[in-house]
Amino acid sequence: SSPSSSSSSVTPALHQAWEVRVPASPVLSAAPLSVLGVGGVIGMAADGVPIFAPPPTEEDGAFARELAQRDACGGLALSEEGGGFDGGGRTLHHGQYHYRTLPTCLASAVQAMSDGHAGLLAFMLDGLPLYGPEDIGGLPPSDLDECGGHTDEGRP
Repeated sequence: SSPSSSSSSVTPALHQAWEVRVPASPVLSAAPLSVLGVGGVIGMAADGVPIFAPPPTEEDGAFARELAQRDACGGLALSEEGGGFDGGGRTLHHGQYHYRTLPTCLASAVQAMSDGHAGLLAFMLDGLPLYGPEDIGGLPPSDLDECGGHTDEGRP
């Protein structure tokens, strides 16, 4: 279903001040850990926008409404009416701009590395870097784990 006319209006993003601490020397888990349904902030994009965890299932109605209201860059400022989806039962703040999917404007603005690998998009709260979707040579990676991630030699 499409959002109602009152909920489809753009909510202005308000100024946000974030302070996050991430480990300087992150340690990879022995097995991939899913962030589905974790709720709240799981990382910070290179442009200072928080990255929220995805919902536990893609069938979540609030998440579907949120995705439909994203701007051209893939971000969304939470509205008072909808409140947005946080996945953890927490109250989200009106005007809080965030990403929950690939930030397309950031991904296209970040320079690829000399080997063609996508550039750095974010750091997750566990200290691990998050790069764009292209592997060496600009090709999609062929060795993704069940959570959609992988490691590269020479990149943490």
